Amino acid sequence: MADFRTAYSKLIQDVWANPGKKGQIEQDPDLLKVYGFDTIPKSVAFTEAYSGATTTGYDEQLKSWDRNKDGNITLFIPPQPTVTPGGAAGAAAKDVSVCCCCCPCCTCT
Repeated sequence: MADFRTAYSKLIQDVWANPGKKGQIEQDPDLLKVYGFDTIPKSVAFTEAYSGATTTGYDEQLKSWDRNKDGNITLFIPPQPTVTPGGAAGAAAKDVSVCCCCCPCCTCT
């Protein structure tokens, strides 16, 4: 399961950075080897996963992969995390830890 998680995580990160990658993989599923998938399905489709109770997590995606890895597979891509310009403000800023150093050391100087 750890190998699947690693490969799936790499795929998600690359699709976030390069949205056109989904189409390339749908056309050529062998491209999944680059991410570390050891078994390549015959066809791949992507769908967006949404937050909330219906989100497909790693475990559900793994079950789907195991059932269909030699045939047709749908890979769920969660929404990319967003970061607001300027960072957190107001109440949200209280929840962000601040890195500080009590005295100068080799990592601070």
